[in-house]
Amino acid sequence: MDLELSRDMKLAIGDYAPGAQTVAAKALWESRGLVVRQDRSWPIYQWAECDSCGAFRHGLEAVADECPACGGLGSERGGRFVMPIYGFNGAASREAPGETRPLRRASIETFFGSYREAPPEFETVEGLNGGGVERRYSPQGLIVVINSGPAGRGFRLCEWCGFGEPIIAAKRTGKTHPNIQRPGRECRGTLVTLHLGHEYLTDVLELRIDRSMTQREARSILYALLESSAELDVARQDVDGTLHYQGLNQPVLILFDGVPGGAGHTKRLGERLPDLFSAARERAGSCECGPETSCYNCLRSYSNQNWHEALSRGDALRVLDELV
Repeated sequence: MDLELSRDMKLAIGDYAPGAQTVAAKALWESRGLVVRQDRSWPIYQWAECDSCGAFRHGLEAVADECPACGGLGSERGGRFVMPIYGFNGAASREAPGETRPLRRASIETFFGSYREAPPEFETVEGLNGGGVERRYSPQGLIVVINSGPAGRGFRLCEWCGFGEPIIAAKRTGKTHPNIQRPGRECRGTLVTLHLGHEYLTDVLELRIDRSMTQREARSILYALLESSAELDVARQDVDGTLHYQGLNQPVLILFDGVPGGAGHTKRLGERLPDLFSAARERAGSCECGPETSCYNCLRSYSNQNWHEALSRGDALRVLDELV
């Protein structure tokens, strides 16, 4: 049975990644790799995240050794990611769908890449104590989403036939692998280790708080603001966020619309920042969980589960108390 499934690429790189399973048409389907085109190749990007300050950079060419934010030359986390622009290749599994949702083998992170056009200058946010917050808004912010695979190990991918598998064990033995373009045959194409990625332009609101902050403090404030967006009539699922870095202990908060092209949500939040900060301060201050941690009533949500253990409502509250 042939079946065509469609999903936004930022979701597809997790839900349809090699080895992932999904239920459709009362059957269990498994992704076997990526679709290839004989006369075209996948776009493959280099990416890196500075271990010293956390700054992210990426490009089609090899990224610079020196971190542009802090100038560091230390160890970095990163690799190469492929954009699966032709889609994914899957087949029906012999297993029957179970009662629970299929296991999702993905490690997805979202980064702020750059501005496609020159952004406006920062402006001070009026209505907050001390004038310690600056903002700027752009509809041309580049968001990069990367799935680095189970435990960040990546995927083995064949550029000849598109075969792919998550790296969850030692190196594959033998010189061949299944040819997913010709079922029942073997392929001798070289398997390379890659991550999966996607990038898109959308509305971005950048907030710079005039104080030195740790990554834990900045991320806690970020999600206190995002989880309070509903108080300003912006649904939480319509916006998301990440951190950007200007140097050591200088994280900047990035709020962005969850759809390519933007829908004006972060622009509306940016126009009412004193209200948003007040709602965030109330949310962080009224929760009954321990101040050193967080819960689903204050900072946590399904979309930020990668950071649950790194969020502290007490850290967010200390800064918000100074600003509101």
